[in-house]
Formats: sequence, structure tokens, C-alpha cells
Amino acid sequence: MALDRDLSRPFGEVKITVQPGEGGERIDRYLAGRIPWRSRSHLKRELKMGRVTIGGKPARPSTKVSEGDVIILVPYEPTYEGQDPASVKLGVIWEDDDFLCLDKLPGQIVHPVGIHQYDTIINALALRYRDDENVSPRLVHRLDRDTSGVLLIAKSYEMRSAVQSQFEKISGRTHDFWADKEYAVVVHGVMEHDSGEIDLPLGYADDPNLKIRQGVRRDGKGAPAKTLYEVVERFDKFTNLRAKIVTGRTHQIRVHMAETGHPVVCDSIYGRESSLKRSDLMQDGGEETVIERQALHAEKLIFRHPRTDKLVALSAPLPEDMARLLDFLRIAETRE
Repeated sequence: MALDRDLSRPFGEVKITVQPGEGGERIDRYLAGRIPWRSRSHLKRELKMGRVTIGGKPARPSTKVSEGDVIILVPYEPTYEGQDPASVKLGVIWEDDDFLCLDKLPGQIVHPVGIHQYDTIINALALRYRDDENVSPRLVHRLDRDTSGVLLIAKSYEMRSAVQSQFEKISGRTHDFWADKEYAVVVHGVMEHDSGEIDLPLGYADDPNLKIRQGVRRDGKGAPAKTLYEVVERFDKFTNLRAKIVTGRTHQIRVHMAETGHPVVCDSIYGRESSLKRSDLMQDGGEETVIERQALHAEKLIFRHPRTDKLVALSAPLPEDMARLLDFLRIAETRE
């Protein structure tokens, strides 16, 4: 049986007793099945470094475990200085016994990745519910680091699966709109049509230097992706939109808008710049930074509660930087 990891604190010593019926397997394979958050190659390195013992003696990757063996792993864990789950701000919008909804701030990382192992929202949630054995916080969906807004967390696998199945229905398989996700977005250029649909398959872009970069795939290798948009406000060189994702692909809105020639403002991967100053928006505007992350905000989320069968509508107000961007664009318009 796989072990549960406590994400609210650094990964420490692990002690495992081999149970009846589990003997005869190589220890590297055995540990990979018990410690799923570590890859088998990583565990092999730990074994070769002498950090895994059986009965107090170092084990090799090929060592076979026997029933009753006591395995102790003392992992190498880098020092993640300054990473404290307690310092991660959780802006709670709504909570009940099954779900928690957060207003994610720009710059917050949702789950552990790379050098960020203990300063993410998931780490903070693990700390928040560490003493509640009935809660196992699970992401229902994800938001990019520099995307703000509504983030839904389920408190169990069952609730997560139930809501995720609603978003799968949105994806076009049944066209049963039980759930909905709406984003506020500011893009470059003036959108010609008041509303529209972008239906272009997405997949990994052919760029060896950017593993995470997505792109439109017209070679049959992309996954279906559909974005609906509606113009809220037009400016001289920008457009304020509301966008709904019918599917939920990585960077979907960002890639789709860039493909139309209207990239998201301050999208450092798919756009034209990583920050905007007042002088970029108006003459004699000064050097004050207006926004320095992609102008994309998860504004609304609607789903049907699996337990009550009632619709739950959640929203997060526009963050300060996007509100400031729109204010300056309106001021610039009056000066024209």
C-alpha cells in the first residue's frame, strides 16, 4: 500500500515493514510502489548512496525484500530556505464539508514543482488540514503561477472525481453544461467581432528549449480545445474580454488568443512583453509599473454540488493589477 506524504513539512525518515505476501520483490521496485511521490530512478540513487537500510544494513537496488523486513529510508532532502507553508496566504472565498474555494493571488504556485517544494498552496492546505483525518485536499483544476482567481479544492478523492466529471461533460462529450469556468482577460489589439469561438487542437509545441510551451497542432497530434469569448470593452490598442473554456488544456486561453494575433497582455511565453509601464499606455505616463504578469484572471466558476445537487456559483474580484491596467486604458482613451 502506498504511503501518504505530509506535504506540510519536509520529507523525513521513512520506516516500512514488509507485510505478508509482499516478499520477493526488488527493493527499488518495492519502494517505488510505496513512495509514489519519488521516482524509481530517484530511489535507486538513494539506495546507491547508502540511504536505505534493511535491518540496519545498507541495501542495493537489486536486493530482494522479505516478509518482516524493516526498511528505513533517510532521504537526501535539499534545504528549501524560506519555504514555509504557514506563510502562504489562503484567500478563502467559500468552504463547506466537501470543498474549499480560494482566491488565488498572482505569483502563487499551486502545487510543488522544481525548487518550490514547501511554499505552494497545496503545502499550505496540507498544514491547514493536517490534524483532520477526514480531509485530504485535492485540486479540482489548476491555475498557472501568474494567473489569479477562483481555485476549487475538493476535500476527498470522491468529491474531486465527481466535479471533474462535470468539467469533462463541458468538454463537448455530452454538451451538458453542469459546470462553467469564466475568465477575465486583456489582449493586444482590437478584436473585430463582439463574440466568437476558437476551436483549435493543442499540444506540445515543437520547441526543444521550452518543454512547457504549448501550441496549435494541425498534424493530428493535438487534443481538442475550444474557447468562447465575448468583448467587454475595446480600447485603441487593446481589448478587454470574457473567455470561457469548453475544454481545459494547458495554457489554452493564452495559446488560442496568441494564435488569433491577439496575445494576452504581459504573457512572457506567448505574448509581446512581460510587463507594462504607464508610459507604454499613454504619453507622458511615467515609469510606474502597471502590470507585470499575464492579464488573465479566473473570475467565475459554477458547478453542481455532488452531495446537494445544487448549483454553486463562485467568483473572485478583479485583482489590483488588472483593475489598474483597465483604469489606465480608460484614462488613455479620454486623452485621445
